[in-house]
Amino acid sequence: MTKPQEVFLLLLSNARHGTERAAKIYHEISQKSQIPEVREVLQARSFVAEKTLETLDECFKLIGAHPVKTDGRLEDVFLQDFRRELNDIQSPGARALYILARRATCKTLGQPSTSPLLRLLT
Repeated sequence: MTKPQEVFLLLLSNARHGTERAAKIYHEISQKSQIPEVREVLQARSFVAEKTLETLDECFKLIGAHPVKTDGRLEDVFLQDFRRELNDIQSPGARALYILARRATCKTLGQPSTSPLLRLLT
């Protein structure tokens, strides 16, 4: 990339893709939550993520551009593993402990590709 506009478009596209994934994750996990308070928090985060997505789409419209494709493969693999492992855990207490452990692992490793998941778990 040689132009500042290209870098801006890439950053804006990454923000949009990450926000879109986060909204989907919040919605998906809120549907599975057995604790009403947790479900409500996740639904609120999903709502905010959707509004952020609308704002980002408006930004693209204003600059006359479309989001560029970004490589979210690692994030996708991480989230697939997380979903599969979480679905295998039946006990609400064990599920909460698993989520806390995954959150700590992500923070320790400093994995930027897991940012939507970290936002979900904080």
